[in-house]
Amino acid sequence: MRKRIIIFVLCVSFIVGLDFVEGSNSPSVYSGPVYRLHNDYNSFDLHNIASGIYSVFNLRIIRVFDLTFDLVVPGISLHPLESMFDVIKSGYRAIPRVYPSERFRELVEAFRIKQISISDLLSLGGTSLSGGNVRRINLLIDWIQETFQDFDSVLGMPFGWKGLLQIRYMNIGIDAGQKFVEKVAHKVAVFVTKGVDKGILGIENVFSGRKSKLQKTD
Repeated sequence: MRKRIIIFVLCVSFIVGLDFVEGSNSPSVYSGPVYRLHNDYNSFDLHNIASGIYSVFNLRIIRVFDLTFDLVVPGISLHPLESMFDVIKSGYRAIPRVYPSERFRELVEAFRIKQISISDLLSLGGTSLSGGNVRRINLLIDWIQETFQDFDSVLGMPFGWKGLLQIRYMNIGIDAGQKFVEKVAHKVAVFVTKGVDKGILGIENVFSGRKSKLQKTD
């Protein structure tokens, strides 16, 4: 139910925004002083509220935990999870750089554990993927491609070939598909962002116009 309400609000905002943009060149009914609802310096401005909500959903889970921990526990800020990841990363760098350890490191990095945000977790239970999860999927695909290509190179060595199955040619098509998905996801994100922004601006101008008319009546 909550998701349907959010989608409904976004759709209404987007429609109002488009209607405002299309009607921006039409003559105004009221030509007197105009009351402007939009104010960048007001914390309760709709744009600032939307930006704040977006920022909250993009907070990293590790960051939220560390801030909560340091807020509850008195003393200096410890950032326990951030510090733990730094220690693990430093220890792993001390391991000799051999093929298995390097491939395992690349696999772990593909999951981008430190960068997991609130929106990334919420999108796992929904029908759409966040930008962070799309990035993770692409990195995992890259890891699988490179791993299989390495094995294919080993299989082709006895024959003096670069690969027995010539997986590198398959990877060209997969890479093209990945780039296409990334571009589409980016364009959709930009379209939605602009639509919401115009929707909020449209709502603000509707209320501003009504406020101005009320001031004229008074």
